Amino acid sequence: MDIKGIGKSIPISLVGAKKRGAKKWKKLAGEVCHKPADGRRKGFRDFRVVWPKGKYTVARLVFGEGDEDLGKIQRIRFYKLDKKKKNDYWVFVGAAMTMNAANPDRYTQLIRETFTDQDPYVVNEARNSWGVNKFWNGIGKILERHPHSRYICIHIGGADVSNQRPYPKGSKTIQRRLDAALAMIRKAGKIPILARLSYRQYKKKGAQPAVPPESNGSGPYVVNVYDPLIRKYCRPFFDPKARRGYVDLYKLFEENKKFLGDDGISWNKDGNEAFLKVFVMRAAAIVYEGKVRPLDIKGGGDKDKKPNGPPTRAF
Repeated sequence: MDIKGIGKSIPISLVGAKKRGAKKWKKLAGEVCHKPADGRRKGFRDFRVVWPKGKYTVARLVFGEGDEDLGKIQRIRFYKLDKKKKNDYWVFVGAAMTMNAANPDRYTQLIRETFTDQDPYVVNEARNSWGVNKFWNGIGKILERHPHSRYICIHIGGADVSNQRPYPKGSKTIQRRLDAALAMIRKAGKIPILARLSYRQYKKKGAQPAVPPESNGSGPYVVNVYDPLIRKYCRPFFDPKARRGYVDLYKLFEENKKFLGDDGISWNKDGNEAFLKVFVMRAAAIVYEGKVRPLDIKGGGDKDKKPNGPPTRAF
C-alpha cells in the first residue's frame, strides 16, 4: 500500500494494537518525521515497523492527532513479509557518491516502470567518508537494522584507491576487507551485489600520476580485486564470458565521461541516474527475470584517445 501526502499531513490509522499502549505509537510517529544523522542521505527518515507473526493481531498508528504537529509526512508505504523470507527488500551501501545517487523512491519507480507487478522496498544506508574499513566494521550493524532485507547492493572502495593508487598499493587491504564483509553478508542469508568500482579520471596530484594511462586509475583494482570477489560471492551477477561483474560502473563512466564531475571522480545528476539504471538492468533484471537487459544510457560517450603505455591487464 502506497500513500502519498505531497507535503501535507497524512491522516492514517491502522486499527488498535493488542495489549499495547498509545505511547509507543506516538513515539514512532515522532521519529518518522526526524531527519537522519551520521552523514546519511538528506531527507526524512525511512522508518520501519514490523509486526512479527503471532504478536500482533491488529495495530494502530495515528499521525498528527489533536493539536500535535509531527511534521509533514510525504509517503507511507506498507509491505507484507514473505513467508519464505524472500522479501523484495533492497539495501544500498557505499560512500558519498552512493549516498547521493541511490535514491530509494527513484529506484522503486524505475523498477515499477521496467518490471511488471514489482514493487521493492528500498533503503539507502550509504555513508559519507566511508572506505572499505568502515564498511567492514559497519556492515554488521546494517544487517541488524535490516533483518528482513534480501539484496545488499554495494559500491565501495573509491576513497581507498584515491589515497593509495597506483595499483597495487592498498589492494591487499581492499581485498581482505571486502572478502570478510561479503562473507558476513552471505552468512546472514542475504544476497550481496558488488558493483565494479567506477571509472575515475584522476588528475596528477603530487606523486600520484594522472589518468590516462588507466594503469594509474581504478581499472587494475577492478580487474584484480573486484571481479574475483564478484565471481566468488555474487555468482549470479558475474558474466562468465566477459569474466567481469554485470553491474559495471567502470565501463559506464569510462564510456560516458560527461557523467563525471569536474574532479573526474564524482557523478553529476545524469551520472546518478545512470548508476540506478545499471542496477535496474544488470541486477534487478537478473533477480526478476533471470537475465540481464540491454543497457541503453544516453549522454556522455566522449571517449578519450587510446592511452599511452601498456595497461596492467585488458579491462
